[in-house]
Amino acid sequence: MSRAVVENYQQMKLNTAEPAELLIMTYEFALKAMRLAERALRKGDTNKAGTEMLRAVAAVNALDEALDVDAAPAGPGLRQVYRYVIQRLLQAASKGEMQPLHECMEHMASLLEAWKQAASGAKA
Repeated sequence: MSRAVVENYQQMKLNTAEPAELLIMTYEFALKAMRLAERALRKGDTNKAGTEMLRAVAAVNALDEALDVDAAPAGPGLRQVYRYVIQRLLQAASKGEMQPLHECMEHMASLLEAWKQAASGAKA
């Protein structure tokens, strides 16, 4: 499949996604960037790792900006988690460290799973 076809499909998917789907897609994007950063760090490519971690920061920042803190009791806590993850990703990027990256991956994977369960429960 050509790159243009894939990009068109992805754009259409974004344009027609429900809010919960967009949220999940953003988490998945952040985690993918973190996995790519991890792979780059293992290969010693700190430039690529830093670039991928900054992509993950951008995704988590988008989640933070979209968060309506007052909409749910968990809102303030979720904001704290997002900001903590951003801080740790920036630390990992600046120092080329694996441990804070893994910590961020664990937090985001747990949250992604919770959002997936909530989304599937809302559909039922």
